Amino acid sequence: MARNQSQLAKEAVNQVVNQVTRSLQNLDSNRIEFAQDIYWARDVINWRLSHFKSFKFFIEDVLKMYPTTAYRYIRAGRLIKNSGYSDKECQDIVRAIGWVRFVRGLEKQKRKCSVKQFIMKYKTLPSSHGHPADEPRGCFFQFSLPETEADIFTAELEACGMRILGSGKRAGVREAMTQLVQKHFT
Repeated sequence: MARNQSQLAKEAVNQVVNQVTRSLQNLDSNRIEFAQDIYWARDVINWRLSHFKSFKFFIEDVLKMYPTTAYRYIRAGRLIKNSGYSDKECQDIVRAIGWVRFVRGLEKQKRKCSVKQFIMKYKTLPSSHGHPADEPRGCFFQFSLPETEADIFTAELEACGMRILGSGKRAGVREAMTQLVQKHFT
């Protein structure tokens, strides 16, 4: 009996892996499907009991992406599920205003409106979450680093005033980065 359960669990994991991998291969043409699949996959399997031992290892080993990227898609999948829009409506919106504006629009939207209204309302959103620059010529950067270099960079930023909050979020990054650049490059 235990062996049958173990075999069923392996088959379930394999089905989830196959479905998410298939949608990842079509990511360029259908981010909506991938976001929904990875959102579903996160909760349908107890990843600690799988051979991956955690959802994070599944993301890194199978999807070959950074967990932060995967979690952005998971969040988008949740927003899509809760939006009330059909897959076709979502695809129409993405074709009209792009993926980033679509997700940002879902984040801002309080209640469902027509596809046409959604497009009109959110087509002019900036495509980045950048903080407004205090100076007229501010610039937004977003990047990731390998862990070793990230640890060094984090230490440098902390020395320049960045704080890591209890939740793991960073505060004062912009000011610390500005100070770091001024200290080393001006």
